[in-house]
Amino acid sequence: MGTNIYMRKIPTRERQKELMELISKQCQQRIDSIKKDAGRCPGESDRSLDEDIDSLRQQIYEEVHIGKCSRGWKFLFAPNPQFYQERKDSVLAFIHSEGWILMDEYGESIDPDKFWEEYVVSQEKGFTIATYQEWQIQHGETIQSKAASFEHETAEGLRFANDADFS
Repeated sequence: MGTNIYMRKIPTRERQKELMELISKQCQQRIDSIKKDAGRCPGESDRSLDEDIDSLRQQIYEEVHIGKCSRGWKFLFAPNPQFYQERKDSVLAFIHSEGWILMDEYGESIDPDKFWEEYVVSQEKGFTIATYQEWQIQHGETIQSKAASFEHETAEGLRFANDADFS
């Protein structure tokens, strides 16, 4: 369990207008679908409301997955070479980018400096997979994770996933 952190692009006024039209269209399609499905038994609908919302969300937001924080672990950055390099100065520059908002998976915005202090700096002593395996050995536990190839640490001590496909 943990919390995913994202950067979301703030849409321009023109894009906001396009999005409002898209939302209107999607709402009307959903209303039409509900009317069409009125005679069906519950659970027989072709698409669920959750699927419609997920589809709409993907069309509305341009977002970049920054990484994940989990209590007791170092922050795990997602690799995003098109937005930042695996260096502190590069990540900091991106999370301070104009026209973007840093937020958690629940839609709560986060001040970039507060994020860095609370999610990165305060967790510097947190686990990585390697240090967790060392801890397991020291405490006589069986090593449960053999995923050392899942992540790596930079010279600056930042923890990065080797693949962007994680949550």
